[in-house]
Amino acid sequence: MSRSRHTEAQMIAALKQVEAGRAVEDVAREKHKYDGMDVSQAQEAKQLRDENTRLRKLVADSESGQGSIAVGDPKKRVELVALKAAIGQMKQEYAFSERRACGVVMVAVSTYRYETRRSGELLRTKLVELAREKPRFG
Repeated sequence: MSRSRHTEAQMIAALKQVEAGRAVEDVAREKHKYDGMDVSQAQEAKQLRDENTRLRKLVADSESGQGSIAVGDPKKRVELVALKAAIGQMKQEYAFSERRACGVVMVAVSTYRYETRRSGELLRTKLVELAREKPRFG
């Protein structure tokens, strides 16, 4: 099914024009779908359809064994430390493999396994020495 080129507000406005005398053939499909609704009601119906679609996908994923534990909204930025903790928790509590837990949290396995090779102490001591030699710079 193709997407409509008009918003709900435009469709409802067209329905009101039909009631005022415009040709019915122009808006026959929209009349069936949005008849008697205000703009706010149409937007609420669209939100409910989207929520229903999201819930159906969750149910389908959980029934097929591909289900995931909701860790948070993937669009929000979460620090890597918190993500690593969430992956560790999923591995222990839900017996997830490392790869599956990383997939749920949307973190690459290599990122999860990464450990720095530098100690940082040498750099820190040099910076402190430079700051003492040249206090104006740091």
